[in-house]
Amino acid sequence: MTDKNPNTLTCHIDGMDCPDCAAKVEKVAGRLNGVADLRVDFTAGKLSARVTSPEAADRLRATVQSLGYTLHDASQPVTSMLRVENLDCSEEVALIEKMLGHLPGLVSLDANPVTQRLTVVHDPEQLPLGQIIAALAEAKLSAVPFGETRVKGGFWAENGALIAMLSAGVLVALGLVLHHLLGAGALWEKLTFGSAILAGGWPIARKAWAAARHGAIDMNVLMSVAVIGALFIDAWDEGAMVVFLFSLAQWLESRSMDRARNAVRALMELAPPVARVLRDGREITVPVEQVRVGEIIRLRPGDKAPLDGEVVDGHSALNQAPITGESLPVEKAPGDTVYAGSINGQGSLDVRVTHLAADTTLAH
Repeated sequence: MTDKNPNTLTCHIDGMDCPDCAAKVEKVAGRLNGVADLRVDFTAGKLSARVTSPEAADRLRATVQSLGYTLHDASQPVTSMLRVENLDCSEEVALIEKMLGHLPGLVSLDANPVTQRLTVVHDPEQLPLGQIIAALAEAKLSAVPFGETRVKGGFWAENGALIAMLSAGVLVALGLVLHHLLGAGALWEKLTFGSAILAGGWPIARKAWAAARHGAIDMNVLMSVAVIGALFIDAWDEGAMVVFLFSLAQWLESRSMDRARNAVRALMELAPPVARVLRDGREITVPVEQVRVGEIIRLRPGDKAPLDGEVVDGHSALNQAPITGESLPVEKAPGDTVYAGSINGQGSLDVRVTHLAADTTLAH
């Protein structure tokens, strides 16, 4: 914990998956005696409050931890997960690494285009999460904390790439017709091919500019240079064709990534949203987001495992086919691994949680 002054307690809070989590902590912990001005910053993952005594600080820590969240010193490196829109291929991954790699306070990062997830280990004092999000925004990559509801963009944001690609295709076809009717080099032919380049090339040029600003030479930069070169040698038809084919390839790649993400989401929905947790000798049902690593969850016959874990008591057979593809149920005994989404058989199992809800095998 970090004390800015004798009456202020500031720490990092892990396990929050949405703004409602922050509101819940403020509501419950803010009622404690000796605690005032409690603030929870969901985006930065920080909790701060004025406390009247060390005992009040201990009560605050215990209450927050009882809600299913982990507190630790705000100066220690933390792991943050972001969902990054438009993270569709290795070129965006390379751009992110180029942009964030030099920032002080960054320990490591891992970007997954399939899940659009960026995992960052960073020092929250030197490198706040907000600064990481702002850096990504400079490259036209919109990022929000993983688990936060995505605000759907407008019609153009959702369909702009498709419209640009189709417009370029239509104009290229029209330009070829004019080339056949009017001959090579006609003014109307060049105007049509030039319009195709503008219509289909603006998404490419925007990505190329963002990459070039940060010293990353990706495919968008190379394609932009090729098109400009085609115009210099008066090959307007070739430049327009290159733009159309490249924009078509990018759109097809985006579609395939969307299908992969939908498949991943379907897998993640295999895990139930709640878990039976053993706390203080009682079995209680809580949302999986509130379960901490190391806690014991109970699987009754027919239950789906809500989280990854290790069996500590009981024997049963689990159907792991949706996760591992195994056709027959797998016997589980103390010490064996349980995957979120597995279906329990006839026995009852007590399982020690090894991964949080956002870090299970299904989530990856």
